[in-house]
Amino acid sequence: MSEHEILNRVYEAALEHNNSQDAVGVEHELIGHLQEIVDRTDKQKSVLAVTTTLLLKKIMDPGQDIRQHQANLPGGFSGRTLDTRVVTPFLRRNGFPYMGAGSGWLTRSLEQATPYTLDYPGGITPRQLKAAFLNVVDAIQRDGVKAEPALRHLLRLLIDRRDQDRTLKLARPINLTDVEIVRALGKHFDSGVQGSARLPVLAVHAIMSVLVDERGKYDGCSIAPLVTTLHGCQLIVNGVEPTVKYLLRIVSDTQRFIDAYVSHLESDPSISYDLKMKWNAAVGMGASM
Repeated sequence: MSEHEILNRVYEAALEHNNSQDAVGVEHELIGHLQEIVDRTDKQKSVLAVTTTLLLKKIMDPGQDIRQHQANLPGGFSGRTLDTRVVTPFLRRNGFPYMGAGSGWLTRSLEQATPYTLDYPGGITPRQLKAAFLNVVDAIQRDGVKAEPALRHLLRLLIDRRDQDRTLKLARPINLTDVEIVRALGKHFDSGVQGSARLPVLAVHAIMSVLVDERGKYDGCSIAPLVTTLHGCQLIVNGVEPTVKYLLRIVSDTQRFIDAYVSHLESDPSISYDLKMKWNAAVGMGASM
């Protein structure tokens, strides 16, 4: 059975069970470590990719010491190759957090040519995540914990998180003044959640889309989507809040801007569940929708 087939088999099994059922065969302490890894995926997707890769490798080859994660280590294997070829495409395809760079091994904290033992020196942060990751590896490699139930439970946690994200209803507040809109955007931009640098780009794209649609001289025109595949780069904008505040004065219906911005939050794959929650918090949970 190929690596793809094994991973898909475990995924299908995770889909068929609920969280408590998938915990069967997984030690209580390990459940907590896996939960920690999933909870940190918005800021540390690399740890998820590497953990998934190591568990998959152990299922494929039970005799492999998965702590030896590079081919140049004694008895080692190329975790990065397996991640790039199988794991990261799988995570992306199924709507899970994934490394846009292609592999978790492309981060300095995980790429060191040192075994993933409990005293691994890499600067994985926060320390709770580092401890969780290394303890999962140690439990599988030294304590004989079965890799397949652990991977199945990890995927079940990811499924639950993904489904929660998909059912989250984003606030679309009505009757906000220009000042209130800009204040909400400022709170959202400054949320401190990884990926928030993308938000100003979405805001500018949203306001420009509305303006182009409203101004008669732009009939037949539209704003191109912000994707790297078009030009190989992405737009980075500065001074967004003053710009949006000015342009809102020109827009005939500011609600259209709110709707366009929220639609971007819903559809952009780089916007995490936490960033969506931060938007709801920025406009107030009691906002009209």
